[in-house]
Amino acid sequence: MLSVFWSVLFTLASASPTLNDESIIRSGSKNCNCVAITFDLCPVKEGDGYNQELMEYLIKKKVPATFFVSGRWIEKHPRETKRLLKIPYFEFGVHGHWHSHLPEKPEERQLFEIQNPLMILKNKYHYSTILFRPAFGEYNETTLKLTNKLNLKFILWTFESGDPDPKLSSDRILKVLEETTKAGAIIPFHANRNGVHTQVIIPRFVEGKIKQSQLKLVKISEMLNMLTQAEH
Repeated sequence: MLSVFWSVLFTLASASPTLNDESIIRSGSKNCNCVAITFDLCPVKEGDGYNQELMEYLIKKKVPATFFVSGRWIEKHPRETKRLLKIPYFEFGVHGHWHSHLPEKPEERQLFEIQNPLMILKNKYHYSTILFRPAFGEYNETTLKLTNKLNLKFILWTFESGDPDPKLSSDRILKVLEETTKAGAIIPFHANRNGVHTQVIIPRFVEGKIKQSQLKLVKISEMLNMLTQAEH
């Protein structure tokens, strides 16, 4: 059964066509002995869109994390945005404005989706980032052309955590994390309450697998620096 689950996760991670572009980053260096946990903050139809319990744990334990925020999420959460940006072991990347399916959009619409949250962060919060993750992990040649033109780092993931799936128990998700996480892994979760068990999974994962394996949690920017050093 677990092998079936893993097959599903692999399919999800490969939702977009495989385009031969080395600029797409799915993992760091295997020699870095580090792991990057990331959290998508995309718009939600119901609820407050902010997992307070999860955030308090990350802050209390000083867990390095990268948040991929959508423009609409920033607009609806100015207080939370300001607070998170003040925390030195957190960083922001962007995740589109409306969380749209980019391959379905013409170039000018894709440009808006990618660029608008960057402008909101810069103009309202004086914060700049070069990290981008497309909504649903979907992209096409136009997406790659635009992100390259904007000098953005195109961040996907090594494997899916599965945290937004209500059919998966926290134990089942944790088992996959424990068996699959290796040095250099980039793992996506959700901090907007779309992750059904995320606030339960993260403490167990951090204090279990990560600690026992002596892996170091880092922000994506730190992982990229290590990757650059490894290439030289």
